[in-house]
Amino acid sequence: MKLSSTSLSETIQSFKALISNADKPEESDRGLIAHCLKHSMSFRLPEAAKDDRLIGFRIWRRMHWSIVRNQQKNYTPGLGKSMVIQGVARNKGRILRYLNFQSEENIPYFIAKDELPFKNQHLTAADRRALNLYSLKIAVQCLFHSDRKNRALFPSFCLENWAICDFARKEKIERAYDFSPYLIDANLYTKSLQENGVEVSKIPSSGPLKAHNKYLLGDALALSTPYQFMEVDKFQSTIRVNRVVKWIPERALEYIQIYQNPSLPEPPKFSIGYYSHGGWLRAASGHADNGLNIPQAELALMEDLAAWLSKEPNKELLIFLHPKERQPEVMEQSEAFYKKHFAEINYRFADPGKPTSEGFHLVDLGIAVYSTVLYERLFAGYKSLIGNYGMTDFPDPDASLARICFQSREALFEQLEQSFLDDRKTFFQKNELEGYRFDSYEAAARVVNA
Repeated sequence: MKLSSTSLSETIQSFKALISNADKPEESDRGLIAHCLKHSMSFRLPEAAKDDRLIGFRIWRRMHWSIVRNQQKNYTPGLGKSMVIQGVARNKGRILRYLNFQSEENIPYFIAKDELPFKNQHLTAADRRALNLYSLKIAVQCLFHSDRKNRALFPSFCLENWAICDFARKEKIERAYDFSPYLIDANLYTKSLQENGVEVSKIPSSGPLKAHNKYLLGDALALSTPYQFMEVDKFQSTIRVNRVVKWIPERALEYIQIYQNPSLPEPPKFSIGYYSHGGWLRAASGHADNGLNIPQAELALMEDLAAWLSKEPNKELLIFLHPKERQPEVMEQSEAFYKKHFAEINYRFADPGKPTSEGFHLVDLGIAVYSTVLYERLFAGYKSLIGNYGMTDFPDPDASLARICFQSREALFEQLEQSFLDDRKTFFQKNELEGYRFDSYEAAARVVNA
C-alpha cells in the first residue's frame, strides 16, 4: 500500500501500518521513516508539550481551524512541473531565489505545509470522519504516553502528506525541492512523492547533518560544507540518496558579492566578534530542546571569553546579536543580559539594523557556539573559531573543522593567540579549510552575474 493514496482515509490507514513498523532505520526505508516520526526531535511544538497531557486535543482543534482557514486559499494550476516544500511560508522570496539560482530553473510552486490543504483539495465525508476518529484516538493516547510531543502531530502528518501528494498528482509535478528536511515527517512525504514518480532533492542548512539530518531519504542531496560530505560517507546506512551535489550556503546570495570585492579593506587587527545563537532567549521562551547544550555552552564561552578579554583591556568585543535578540520588544532584555556577562570588558553591539552576514569584515576573528553563521563566515573567507563545549560527538576528530574547535578555557586561549598570528590566507591553509571558502564553489563564480 502506498504511503499516500488518492483519499485521505486510505492515507491514514497506510500511516497506521507504517508507524507500527518495527524495522531499524538501517534496515528499510519504512523503518527509517517510522523511527523519525516516533523518535526524532520535533520543532513544531514547544518543549512544554512533553508534559501537556491535553496536547493531542489541542492539536486536533488547531488542525480543524487550520483546515477551515486554508480552505479559503487556492493556487493557480498549470504553472509548471516543480515545487518547493517548506514548513511555513516565511522567507519564501529568499528561498525561491536561492533554489532558482542553484537549480537553474524557475520553480513556480512554493508549498508551505501549514497552509495545506488548498481550497480545491476536496475532503469527503469519509475523509473527515477518518481524520476525526484518528485524531480522537491519538488525543486519548497522549493523555498517557510520554512521547506525546511527537505523537500528537500524527494526524497532521497524514493530512499534510495527503495534500502534498494530491497537489503533485493534479499538477503532474516532476521535481520537488525539500527545504525542510529536518522536519520529522520529511522522509514520509519524500517517500510518498517518490512513489508518485516525483524526484525529490533535499536541501539542509550548512550545519552538521548529524544534528537533524542523519536520517534522510531522497534522490539528490545538496550540501554546502566539506564537513557534510564527510558525514554522508559516515552515515551512508541512514542517508540514502542517489547523488550528492555541492551548493553555496542558503543565504549566500545575500552577501557574497560583498566579499568578492578585492578592494574590501581587511578587518582591524586583533578584533573579535561574538556571534550569538540566542540560546538564553530560546530557553526562556520555551523553545524545543535540541539536545546540543547550546544555552549552557554559550554561557561557558562568554565566561571564558570575558576572562581572556579582561587581561586585554586594549581589545574590544563586537557582539552580533541573533535576530531574535534584536527584536524591539526584547532589545532591552538583551542589553541587560550581555551587560551582566561582559560588565568588566570593553564591548559594543554590531548595528542591529544590518544583517550579520554583511559585517564579516568588521572583525578579524569570529567566535560562536555551533552556529550556521560561522559556516557562512568561513564561506566568505574569514577566520572563525567554534566553541563545542559539552559536545562529545562534534566535530569528527579526523575533520579539518576540529582544528578550529575548542572545549575549554585553556584551549580557547591557545586558539586565540595562534589565530591572531596568522593572516586569513595562512589561517585557511594551516587548518586545511580552503574547501569552505567561496572560491572553491563552482556556483559562486556565477553570483556576480546573478
